[in-house]
Amino acid sequence: APQASGGASKTGGTVDSGGAGGTAGSTGKTGGSATGGSATGGNGGSTSTGTPGEAKRSDGCGKTPSTLKSATVGQASPVNNVSVGGASRQFLVRWPSNYDNSKPYRLHIGLHGANGDLTENGKDNYGLWSLSKDSTVFVTLAGVNKLWDGPRDLVYADEVIKQVESELCIDKSRVFLEGFSMRAAMCWFLTCSRPGVFRGVVGHSGGGVSIPSSLTCEPVAYLGSLGTGESGNGQNTQTDRFAKANECTIETLPKASTGKHVCTPYKDCKDGFPVTWCSFDGGHNSIPPKDSGASTSWMPQAVWDFISPL
Repeated sequence: APQASGGASKTGGTVDSGGAGGTAGSTGKTGGSATGGSATGGNGGSTSTGTPGEAKRSDGCGKTPSTLKSATVGQASPVNNVSVGGASRQFLVRWPSNYDNSKPYRLHIGLHGANGDLTENGKDNYGLWSLSKDSTVFVTLAGVNKLWDGPRDLVYADEVIKQVESELCIDKSRVFLEGFSMRAAMCWFLTCSRPGVFRGVVGHSGGGVSIPSSLTCEPVAYLGSLGTGESGNGQNTQTDRFAKANECTIETLPKASTGKHVCTPYKDCKDGFPVTWCSFDGGHNSIPPKDSGASTSWMPQAVWDFISPL
């Protein structure tokens, strides 16, 4: 890939960018590599080995949705409901306007942060809606009283996924999670509790939901991000757990310089299971972060570049 202006690529896959960036990839156990890439706004993506495998089609393929309603683009409505333990829980679904029930779609599940609600993520799906170009079904989950609880919400997530896959044509081998803060930590809990369900996970500035020591996370593609101004957290709390599960080399990765961000893939990860660490100059409330002088955030493109090849 061509080197983007403003980015300096380094051996091992680091790309430090002041606004333009590219993809950064992992080539498996034979060694990590990365390239400075497209100047579309972000970096830190994954290059998987070849194209995704054959789709694992859900039961909803060939069916017309019977109860699910698609949210209007740009709006957090209409709301869907699912019964969990005798209680009604809400969630949003958005599928492409040209949805074809014979075609299995990628499923991307987003969670709101502590004290957030469906409107927080439901309007633009972490900025990925436009980038997906009608390739993806998006789901937004909602906690109870705007907070998350691991065991309780694991069952809720199970039921939502079950309902979505029963009514929509989903590629069950390409289900993704993304969350910020408490919802990132909830993504960790879901991923490690349901090995094999999620193909890739994105966690921004995670914390607030404990993962039992008895849970051993199995390989999953993972991108984590954290601001340099966030105290009490670091690479070791955000990405090393997943890098270890993916057999990556664990070493201290670069932090962003003033006004910039840097996304670095771990080296030597298990083939098809890249892990990338993104550091940015900012605090906990800087999501989505922007580089100095930039009008838009680099993060949505970095996330899309990471998950789309998987």
